[in-house]
Amino acid sequence: MKLLKNSIEIKTSKLDNAIDQLKAIILIEIKVLVKYENVISIILSQIWGNKERNVACQKYVFDYINTVEKIIETGIQKGQIISCNPELLASSIFAVTCSSLIYKIKNGSDIQIDALYQEYVNTLIGGLSPQDK
Repeated sequence: MKLLKNSIEIKTSKLDNAIDQLKAIILIEIKVLVKYENVISIILSQIWGNKERNVACQKYVFDYINTVEKIIETGIQKGQIISCNPELLASSIFAVTCSSLIYKIKNGSDIQIDALYQEYVNTLIGGLSPQDK
């Protein structure tokens, strides 16, 4: 989760527009998910519950989601993203990209990063820009 957070902080700091930052986040999330599938699966499986390991996994995931949430809040303030619930959107982006693992199992084939990225950009990011309205 720290690698994921650091990766998006580095990439998004080079981009001025929040929509472009969210697109970069989605691509990074997919790439990390594919590369570290086993670790991400363990983290996600341990997020439920209130034991020490569950709370630790929650902290890492929520800390990461908070980073994305701040990007969304800044985008809303700058008028680059329509008014929405930043916490829900940040959580949704993370949840949808993580659901790629379920899609992989159901589909029975490896994740095609570019195709999945394009699909998520169209469904998750399409409509967030004020120009789309």
